[in-house]
Amino acid sequence: MNDLDMASLIQNMVLCALAAGSITEAVRRGLNGWLKAHDSKPWWKASALRAVAVVCGAGAGLLMFPDAMRTGLLVGIGSANLTTEAIGSVRRFMKSRVAATDEATDF
Repeated sequence: MNDLDMASLIQNMVLCALAAGSITEAVRRGLNGWLKAHDSKPWWKASALRAVAVVCGAGAGLLMFPDAMRTGLLVGIGSANLTTEAIGSVRRFMKSRVAATDEATDF
């Protein structure tokens, strides 16, 4: 743990974020398909996806830092939160741009 420098810490954060983001995306697509089949729009969907991201990020962090569990959990959870917030911000931005384009071309 003492030989951890900033470059390797950032690399581990990126790997945890990628793991959390990709697994969460797979769960989101599966959940969307299941909810579409059942004609349901649950209130808990965003919270469940955030929980999946945090758990996956924590697991990836534990795998990255087997000797320092607390550090692995912190890095994994932090990177999962950052990536879900970034993805959510980009999706909200894209939806607002699409809505603005639809309003401008509405005849």
